[in-house]
Amino acid sequence: PHTSHALSYDTERDKAVLLVRNGDHMETWQFSGSQWTNRNPSTSPSLRSHGGMAYLPSIGKHVLFGGQADDGSHLGDTWTYDTEQNVWTQVSVDSSPPTNVHPRMVCDSRRGVIVMYGNPDTAAGTWEFDGNTWAKRDIPDPGQRFYPAMAYDPVRERVVLYGGYHSSGGGASHGDTWEYDGSQWTQAQTLGEPGLLGGANAVYVPELNGVFLFGGVRGDNSLSNSGWSWNGSQWESADFQNAPSPRNGHHMFYQPSQRRVVLFGGSTQEGESTETW
Repeated sequence: PHTSHALSYDTERDKAVLLVRNGDHMETWQFSGSQWTNRNPSTSPSLRSHGGMAYLPSIGKHVLFGGQADDGSHLGDTWTYDTEQNVWTQVSVDSSPPTNVHPRMVCDSRRGVIVMYGNPDTAAGTWEFDGNTWAKRDIPDPGQRFYPAMAYDPVRERVVLYGGYHSSGGGASHGDTWEYDGSQWTQAQTLGEPGLLGGANAVYVPELNGVFLFGGVRGDNSLSNSGWSWNGSQWESADFQNAPSPRNGHHMFYQPSQRRVVLFGGSTQEGESTETW
């Protein structure tokens, strides 16, 4: 597979789906345990990079939103992908979030909705998608930022958000932890935070009893390959031997059948990576 991708994990079929641009066309890849397979669907979303994607069990499909078009403009369209039929479908919705690039999307499995946060252009707020409709939650939130790390903790039933870039760009400008319970965002008072960090990725790991965060860009613009775990009250270092090289913009998912975290891609000091760990 290639880079500048969107990725989500199908919890029911134990498979990950990756949407990537390859030259003048989009490709859809599927990871099934040990290898990537190009699905070659007959139709695909328009050319783009850096869209957001998450799997929604209630409709049994992967949901894609936004991204960056060829001319640099930001997109605001919604697509679904049916892995059984190998079909992409553009979804017509009455209301839609603002155009976006690098949106973070996670599934709140308790409420059966996708939660989306982060936008480089505007204080877009918190948006939720139930499979048919996008709805904005008019509640106080972590404020304008983009490319934070975000994951859903199914045990504590919280969306966990960490860090992210300020809209002005440059190094990561946020190093705070927030949790969303479906009703309100709460800033956590934490110990031992990872520091200023943008472009990191996070996923819930049962063996750690919490959310695992890896990589990202530090406040001084250096790349990180540090790991951290969040248990709901504090961050703890979770570094491992032979960890992937420092990077940001990667994707991760947890594979219950193998009891492992799988990481794909990212931007490293050597350039765009197509590695799978």
